[in-house]
Amino acid sequence: MKKYIDIVETKIDLDEEMKELAEETRESFNARLEFPFGVRDKINLNKRTYPRLVWDSAVNEYSGVIEAGWKLGDLDHPDSGGTKLSTASHLISKIWLDKDGRGMAEAYILKTTKGTDLLRILKSNVKIGASLRGIGEVDSNGVVKKGLKILAIDLVENPSFGADAHITKANIIESYIPGLSDAISTDIGELSLNEKHMAGIFLNPPKGWDKGVTGRTETEKKHFLEAVVAGYQGTFEDWKKERDDNA
Repeated sequence: MKKYIDIVETKIDLDEEMKELAEETRESFNARLEFPFGVRDKINLNKRTYPRLVWDSAVNEYSGVIEAGWKLGDLDHPDSGGTKLSTASHLISKIWLDKDGRGMAEAYILKTTKGTDLLRILKSNVKIGASLRGIGEVDSNGVVKKGLKILAIDLVENPSFGADAHITKANIIESYIPGLSDAISTDIGELSLNEKHMAGIFLNPPKGWDKGVTGRTETEKKHFLEAVVAGYQGTFEDWKKERDDNA
């Protein structure tokens, strides 16, 4: 069987317990995405066409693989071989076909180095895209033959499906970084709150920051912690009074 991209099947499988853990807590991820990754019966930028039966069969087959255990995806295709842990940026948790035959995917952005890079890229208004990694045969006209096997869905700069696989920050459905500003700091050398969180600072706030916050609402606690991480040194009562006075 000819490979139409030089990638072999990944041997990495995710434990069922990981899937259950991911469903129970969002603390393992930065955000959730929903995005298109390609469409059938249309010539793509690589001059390939995926007929309806071939496309639908491959998508449905990979959907079953994902149901058995979420699959890792890379930020950019690996140079060779299968999925690499060092470049993993997201977990594909579900794929399906929409009414127009587009492949759609749900993915969770990991708190890995590449996952953090991915989130920063999207929040900087950069348009990227999804790209299939798989094996199969192609005829002389560029039509993909029966037997297409999807191995992974990676995220790249220029997807072969063009607009049918574009991803922007609008595809971020949920963010799991509570109480933090989405703004990226323009001050050179100054970390934004998101970046501080991703670097672990938010997870390890100054000792004693929570003094006096017992009994407060979760929203107040989050906002006060955000202020502390940003450099506020007063007490909770001082912060609340200042906030209320400025309301």
